[in-house]
Amino acid sequence: NPIDLASRLLQTLAGVTNVTVDPPRPIVIAGLAGTETTAQGRHEPDGTPMRLYQVVLAGRDGGYFRMIGMTPAVQAETLMPQFKRMAASFQPRD
Repeated sequence: NPIDLASRLLQTLAGVTNVTVDPPRPIVIAGLAGTETTAQGRHEPDGTPMRLYQVVLAGRDGGYFRMIGMTPAVQAETLMPQFKRMAASFQPRD
């Protein structure tokens, strides 16, 4: 299940603890169906609040593509839209 996979992947992200995952949303990028997820957590070394952005897309021939954006929460308003634009521009190579 891609939604469960997306949540599990965010929970195990290195360097981030206390991850709380928001409800995932379906997304299609470059004709590939997937899941867009945001989450909150804490930077492991110093406890800084973090915002996370993740897109997981199913590959045409199996496997998946995963894109991650991480930012201190104080910069999330500025950087989250940029993460979304970067993900939207993804084009897999054949």
